[in-house]
Parts: sequence; C-alpha cells; structure tokens
Amino acid sequence: MEKGKSKGETGQILVLGALVAVVLFGFTALAIDVGFFLRHRALVQQAVDASALAAAQELPDDKVLAEEMAREYAEKNGIDPDTLEILFSCTSQFALACDPGNDKWDTIQVTGHMDIPFFFAPVLALAGTEDECFLGTCPAVNSAAACRGLCGSSPFQAVDVMTVIDHTGSMSSDDLQGAKDGAMALYEYFNEDMQRVGLTVTPPVEPGDYCDSIDTWGDPEVYTPVPLTNDYQTSPGVLDPGSDLVNYTDCLDRPSSSELPGSHTKIGEPIKAATQELVTNGRPGEKWGIIFLSDGAANVYQPDTIDADTGFLSPSANAAVTSSAGDDNGFQTGATGAYADGGTVATDSNSGDGTSTSCGSSSKDKHRYYNYGISVPGGADVTGIEVRLDARIDSTSSSTRKMCVELSWNGGSSWTSAQTTANLSTSELSYFLGGSSDDWGHSGWDSGDLSNSNFRVRITNVGSSTSRDFFLDWAAVKVYYSTPAPGAALGPCDYAMQQADAAKAAGIEVFVIAWGADDECDNDDPSSPWYQDEAVDLLRAMATDDLHFFEEPKTSDLEPIFQIIGTQLATGSRLVPLAP
Repeated sequence: MEKGKSKGETGQILVLGALVAVVLFGFTALAIDVGFFLRHRALVQQAVDASALAAAQELPDDKVLAEEMAREYAEKNGIDPDTLEILFSCTSQFALACDPGNDKWDTIQVTGHMDIPFFFAPVLALAGTEDECFLGTCPAVNSAAACRGLCGSSPFQAVDVMTVIDHTGSMSSDDLQGAKDGAMALYEYFNEDMQRVGLTVTPPVEPGDYCDSIDTWGDPEVYTPVPLTNDYQTSPGVLDPGSDLVNYTDCLDRPSSSELPGSHTKIGEPIKAATQELVTNGRPGEKWGIIFLSDGAANVYQPDTIDADTGFLSPSANAAVTSSAGDDNGFQTGATGAYADGGTVATDSNSGDGTSTSCGSSSKDKHRYYNYGISVPGGADVTGIEVRLDARIDSTSSSTRKMCVELSWNGGSSWTSAQTTANLSTSELSYFLGGSSDDWGHSGWDSGDLSNSNFRVRITNVGSSTSRDFFLDWAAVKVYYSTPAPGAALGPCDYAMQQADAAKAAGIEVFVIAWGADDECDNDDPSSPWYQDEAVDLLRAMATDDLHFFEEPKTSDLEPIFQIIGTQLATGSRLVPLAP
C-alpha cells in the first residue's frame, strides 16, 4: 500500500468510477435510442405523406378506392397498412365538391403507427411513462398528414421543374449518389408527355458532353447544363439512358481539390439560373417548380457584378440578300412574319439553287433581320448573345435541313462565324444559338456594335434538296450583360434568400431539401439578419412554406422525398397542416 493512502479511500474511488460509468452509459442510451426514435418518426411521416397524396387523387368521387390507395402506399413505404387511421372530411375551400350525404369528400387525413424497440434504455430500467418511451418499446410513433384533392383535376397536370443539386466537396460520394437516386426517382415518377424537367448544379460545370465535363469547374460557368426537356423516358417509368437529363444526373460527381480548391457552395447563383430557365423557357400558364437540395449554408459572396439580360427582342426591319445567295430572294413570302412570336410566318419556298450543305455556300438563300432596339446600361460588359429561331420545315425527307446564323457589328461589313441549328422538324420548335457567355468570336461587344445601324442577324437556309420550304416564326435576340453591383455586395446567405424570394415572386413553387445541413451563415456581414444563423434556418426560409421544406439526415433514402414533391407538383393535390 502506498504511503498516506487508506483502503477506504481506494473504495471511494472505485464507487465513483462505477457511478460515472452508469452516467456515461445513460448518455449513450439517450443518444442512440432517441436518435433511433426520431429517425423512424421521420420515416413514418414520409410514409403517411405519400399515402395521403396518393389517396387524394381518388377524391372526391371514390372514398373506398382512396382508402385502398392510402394503405397500399403506406405498405410500400414500410408501414403496416392495418395500423393506419384514416379520416375523411370536407373543407370550406372545396366545399362545392363535397357531399357527405353521397359519400363525397375532398380531404383525407392519414395517421400512421410504428413500434420502435429501444436498445440501451431497457438495460437501465429508466423510469417514466409509456408516452416518454423509457420502458424499452415506444408504443407508437404517430404522424399525420392531410391532402386535399383538387376536384376534376387530371391525375397528372403539366409542370415545368428545375432540379438543383449541390455537388460540392462536402457531399461524399455516397451522399451524392443518394441525391442522384432521388432525382432519378422523380424522373421515373413523372410523365414526359406532361412534365418537363431540367437540371441545375452547384458548383457550375464547363460546357461539354456528359461525363467528360460534368465533374469540372471553370470558365465559362454553366449552372444549367440541361435546360427544360421532355426527353428522359423510353416508356412510362423507364428512363432513357441516352437523354441529356439522365446522363448528366448519372455522371454528376464531386469536383477534385485541384478543380475546386476551398469552399464554393454557391446557392444564390444556381437558384437564379433555375429561375431564369423557367421564366425564359417555361410554358406560360403551367405550374413551375424548383427542387433544391443542399447540405450546407451559402459561403460564396455575391459577385461584384450583377448579371442581367435584355430578354428576347424582336426585329422591326429585314432585307433579303440578293447577290450570290441561292435564289437571291431570302424569305420571299411574309418576311415580317418573323417579327413576333406567333401569328404569320416568313416563308422561303424551294430554298436555294444548289444542294451544298455549307453555311457559306453561294447556292443558299439568305436573309437579314435588324433594328432590334437593343439597349444595355452605360458601363455594362456584354457577356454573351443568344439567338432564338422558332422554325419548321415542310418535310424531313432531306438529310440536311438547318438554319445557319451569323451576326454583324458593323452593318454587314463583317460577320461572325456561323452557328447552326439541329435539323428542323415539321413541327415548329424553338432553336437557341449562343448563350449567356458566348460572344460569337467577337470580343468587346459594346452599345455601338448593338445599335440599330450596326447590328445584323443573317439567316441562311441550308437544305440538301432545293425542294425544301423553310418557315420562320420568330427571329429573336437576347443580349446578356453584367453591371457593377450597387453599394456593398450582399453576403452569401442574404444573396441566396434574395434569389429564392425572386423565384417565389415569379410564381415558382420552391421545394428545399436540407440534407444533413449543420453549418452556419458565418460568411455574412455581422449586420446581416442571417449572420451566424443555422444553415437549416436559411434553407427553410427559402422554401415556399414549411410544407415545401424537408430536413433529412444524410442516412435518409431521398427517393420517397423526391416522389412526394413530384406528387404535390404533378397531381394537383397539397399537403396541408392539420388542426391542433
């Protein structure tokens, strides 16, 4: 025995050590069991959300089938259908569709239950009530959701949706795969005849083909590699591996440290890019949505410049090229039909006097459009020009049937290299050439170059047969430019919130999935309302409302989340808060 230390003292140390072990074990029980409980409660909530949304499609006319659908979808999502509690009611908003006397209802409420076994707490025999779930088995996890079916609505309605996926370095390979699986589940669930989908990513990528470019980050920055498309399925529920949307999503990868040094979680810019795509190319009168997934707060400030564009502008003057240009008559019938979207069309009948397929051939008919009234602010830097041609052809029997476009900045004395559409279809489609960062090989565009006296668009009709008739409904031009940001640049979280508000103001439903978001808005100015606020709070505020927000741990299966969102967008039904 050591000098000065008694047996009694040694015993006290052992007792204290045992007590500490019990306390530590208790904390372990609390952390693991409560975490397990909360995780399963979220799963039950997802299941009843999906059940209610699926069932609502049968309302108000078929209550029996609605209940069958609710139980079927609950079982698909891991809930015993026999444990569901289902109630039907009528709401004031849709009262005309309700007739309780004839068993017609517009609202279904689903409550799900799941027994959750605890692992450590029973060993401790912790005291408590059953509701506190301390006795080894939580008797039930009760979650509820209600869904209102819009009476007379189609099971699927037309929707344009932009998926926005965070693929920064903080997303592990498994995390990113989970996000991609969720997006793919949405593509499978949708009907490409009704829903168009596009892909926006952050960080941005370089332009290119699929896997060759999707994992890079450089200049120019492309946030939307896949614009809105209805080409992503070979048949209902079966994805097309050859589609841009499926390929880009499948190949999405984390940038390497050499490609993307440091933190580059831009949130404002991709939301802005997705909004621009919907506003520019979304179908008027149809529903628009953004589904944004991120695992953290924005940490990249708004740039010192603000990007803008003129919108698509129409010409008010035109002239056929009448020398060494095929038949020398361009669009010989109704050339002014290309001044506006819709209405009459410009027609080039039996185009050209030769079968060359070169844009520069003298055997091809050519036409100039000008006087676009382009105006950009003083001091603006023109970053790109985009030309939109709404066009069609009389027949697809010719192997080549395209339009070539060149731009002039000096009244037609000089021309850029030509850009070419895809082969035209017999149905009128919109063809976009150039873009937000494409200067067409002429650097330093300025207001003088874009003036009515200098700016020209030359369109050449190229067919491998002189029997082809070309039709042009609109020859529009959009100019992209940047201007210095007024005053102090916004902080990253402020800027993200600003862009989310702009999307909502444009009538876009914004769904946000916070996936394991656990950092703070610590890059904002201390005067910002978001300074050191939790990332999850920012992401929640960016959503349209709480029913458009999903907070999930990274261990979650995101496929049902994307399907729940897709159901809300495409079926005309809504999750609604229940009365307390």
